[in-house]
Amino acid sequence: MGLTPLAGLAAVSLIAAAVYGFVLLQRPPSLVRTLTKTLAVAALAVIAALTGLGWLLAIGLGLSAVGDAALAIDGAGGKRSLPIGLACFLLAHAAYLVVFVHVGGGALAFRAEPIRLAGVLAAISAAVFMIRVLWPYLGKIEGGALKGPVVVYGLTIAAMVIAAFTLPWSRWPAMAGAAAFMTSDAILAMRLFRHEGRPHRVADPFVWWLYYAAQVGIAAAFLRL
Repeated sequence: MGLTPLAGLAAVSLIAAAVYGFVLLQRPPSLVRTLTKTLAVAALAVIAALTGLGWLLAIGLGLSAVGDAALAIDGAGGKRSLPIGLACFLLAHAAYLVVFVHVGGGALAFRAEPIRLAGVLAAISAAVFMIRVLWPYLGKIEGGALKGPVVVYGLTIAAMVIAAFTLPWSRWPAMAGAAAFMTSDAILAMRLFRHEGRPHRVADPFVWWLYYAAQVGIAAAFLRL
């Protein structure tokens, strides 16, 4: 029995993620490397679009795929396409935020189950800590032009994580995915700005797999892959 179109796309996503993570991750920038990285999340975006269960989710995944391409073009430490990648992921987080707010229980979820506030405190603390740590290094890039965008980005992803913790517990993969996304972004930011993108055989794979797992978790929570 052959694969269904959706199962085939899921397989394509996983294969692309594995090839990029295990083979191409620390190789020099190339068209194959960029396309492979992009395909991993782009396939998830197509699944979301085909199911018709979440067009805004599909947009968020699609924007993430474009952001992946932008960051892959320059390779580790590249700054030329960083603003494009940052903008794409900022909009992706905004799309996820709207989805989570629409489906979640809002402030009532925190009142009914105060344990959810742990996620809120963790998200806010992580955002403040990362901005504080990165601030001196951001001033050295293009005369500090990225300071404002990085602050907006940090606050947006924190808001996305907070919104994720208002979701029903049946959507727990999205909660885990949002937290994993923020963690991956925090490590990546340290790698790019504080360590100038120098390759690291442990940190780089960790960032990739945490990021990919985050996207799969968010998609699976809504698409039931």
